[in-house]
Amino acid sequence: MTDKISEQQRTSPDAYSRHYIVAEIIRQVFSNKKINLLDVGGAGTYVDYFRGSSSPVETVTVIDILPPPDKIEGITYIQGDATKMTFVDNQFDAVVSTDVFEHISDKTKDKFITECLRVAKDLVVVGAPFESEEVTRAETLANDYYKKNTGKPHLWLNEHFELNKPKAENVEAILAKGKYEYLKFSSNQIDSWLQSILLNFMKETNVLERPLVEQFNQFYNSHLDQMGDFKTPGYRSFYVVFKNKALMRGLDQLIPSAGGALAKLDLEAMFLTRLADDRKQLTDQKNSLEETANQNQALTEQIRAVAGQLKEKTEILKELDAEISGLRSRRWYGLYTLLGGGRK
Repeated sequence: MTDKISEQQRTSPDAYSRHYIVAEIIRQVFSNKKINLLDVGGAGTYVDYFRGSSSPVETVTVIDILPPPDKIEGITYIQGDATKMTFVDNQFDAVVSTDVFEHISDKTKDKFITECLRVAKDLVVVGAPFESEEVTRAETLANDYYKKNTGKPHLWLNEHFELNKPKAENVEAILAKGKYEYLKFSSNQIDSWLQSILLNFMKETNVLERPLVEQFNQFYNSHLDQMGDFKTPGYRSFYVVFKNKALMRGLDQLIPSAGGALAKLDLEAMFLTRLADDRKQLTDQKNSLEETANQNQALTEQIRAVAGQLKEKTEILKELDAEISGLRSRRWYGLYTLLGGGRK
C-alpha cells in the first residue's frame, strides 16, 4: 500500500489533490459504515484512492462517456451519459465527481448537478475549476506555454475554454432551491497550481527531467496541509452536499487547514537547489567539452603545421629529384660515370 501511495504522490498536485481530498471526505463522513460509491466521469483511473483498509467504500461504480480503460478490476464500469443516468433515485450512498463538470456543455450543466443529487442517498461531492478571473488567467498562461512547446493547445484546458467553466451562482441556486445543506471550500491555491502545472508540462515536453518533477510532486502532495494549498483564491472549488443532514457533524474536520509557509519554503529551496545543482553539472560538462574542443583545435593546428612542413619538404625533394635527373641527362655526367667517377 505504501508503494501505491508513493506512486500516487508522484503525479501532479492537480491530479493527486482532488482525489485525495474526496477520498478523505468520504473516509471522515462515513467512518462507521460501509458504503457503495458512484464516481461520475472518473473513467476508473483513480479508483484506488477510494479503496483500502481505512476506506469505508465497499463497492465502486463508475459512469463515464469514455470506453472502459484496460486492466481495471474490482469496479462496475458503465459507459454512459452523466446527464441522463439510468440509476434509480438514492441508489448510491455517495456520489463523487472531480474535474468533469467543466467538460460539460452549458446547456446540460444544471442537469449534471441535478442527476448527481438525484441518485445520491447521503452525500454528493463535486470538485471543479469554476469561472473566475484568476482561474481563467492561470489556465490561459498554462495553455499558452503548452502550445508554445508542442504546437497545439492542451486537450482538457482547451475544452475549458470551448465549453466554459461552471459558475458558482448557478450551482448554489440549484442547492438553494432544493434546500440542501452544503459545505464549500477551495484547493490548489492559484499561484501554486500554476507553478506545479507548468513544471509538469515541462516534464511532458522534456524541458525538465522526470525524476526532478516527480520529486517536487511527491514533496508537495505529502505536505498538502502545510503548503498553503487551501488558501484562497484556489484553482478548484468543492461542494460537499449533505442529503443526509445527520452526517454534517464535525464540519470543521472537513475544512482543510490553510497551513503555513514553512513546508512551501522547504520545497522551493529543495527544488531550486536541485535545479541549480543540475545546472552546475551541465555547466561543468559544457566547460569540459569546450576544454576538450580547444585542445582538439590546438592539436588540429599542430597537425596542420606539420602537414604544411611536410608539404614544403615534399616540394623541396621534388625539386632535388628534378635537378638530379637533369644532371644525369647531361653528356659530361655520362662520361664521368664511364670513367668510374665517384668510385673509391
